[in-house]
Amino acid sequence: MRELESSLQQFAGFLVKARFVNETAAPHCVRHVRQFLTRPATEGALEDRVRKFCEDLEREGSQDWQIRQAEHALRLYFIHFLRRTDWNQAPANPAI
Repeated sequence: MRELESSLQQFAGFLVKARFVNETAAPHCVRHVRQFLTRPATEGALEDRVRKFCEDLEREGSQDWQIRQAEHALRLYFIHFLRRTDWNQAPANPAI
């Protein structure tokens, strides 16, 4: 868990430094990524897992802008921060 928090702190700095979001939005982006990463892993492409996560947020009563923010944060985390190229591919192992 300590490793996750360290990575998320680096991600927050990355977001601001790269000017993807402003300083006030960075903690919210980190929160969305933390929520996603601490959920039980499921099978399927990362893109599908993110879509399911966003659907769950909607079901839980999140507003549209919050859902868009969550999806944007996850794309930034996986594609730009971790530089994952397998966004549309199902992993051999569902664990991230």
